[in-house]
Amino acid sequence: MNSSSVAFVLARKGYQSLCHFKSKLLGKFAAFLIPLLSKYTGGIPWKTTLSSMRKLPKTSLGWAMASMLDKEGHSLIPKFETHDVQHLLLGYQMTGLGEARLQFFLVGNGHKTLISIGTCLFSLAVFPELFSLFHKDYQRGKTFTNLSSIDFQHLLSNDMEEIQARIKRTTLTF
Repeated sequence: MNSSSVAFVLARKGYQSLCHFKSKLLGKFAAFLIPLLSKYTGGIPWKTTLSSMRKLPKTSLGWAMASMLDKEGHSLIPKFETHDVQHLLLGYQMTGLGEARLQFFLVGNGHKTLISIGTCLFSLAVFPELFSLFHKDYQRGKTFTNLSSIDFQHLLSNDMEEIQARIKRTTLTF
């Protein structure tokens, strides 16, 4: 390996370390906001538990959500259940960067709250080099059914892949 190849590998590792740090920073930002949002938002906690979701069929949304939360070492946070379902259904990781991408999707999907827009702006400040990726997530959100109109709690026993297919359409029936 010549010196320019070594320099490239080191630069790439340095960039990956920087991205990891930035993602952690966004994760800390989200973790800081959760207690505040939980206290001041008007959402209603779901009437289900991780234990009951684990008993659902393995193809169901509820089982997949419980499995994802278990894998990530998370529990159900009251009033944030729908948000976690969105991570799962849309394929955005539960990391700082995944959170940023989900927020851009949601803004594109019509969810234009102060918190969502603020998270997008903060994410752009932290990851300006990912503008085109964030823009794609925003555009992707515009192509989906408006997720705010869906009561995911009542779909927990439904097939997850079927729900994913249906939310990509412009009309939605359950």
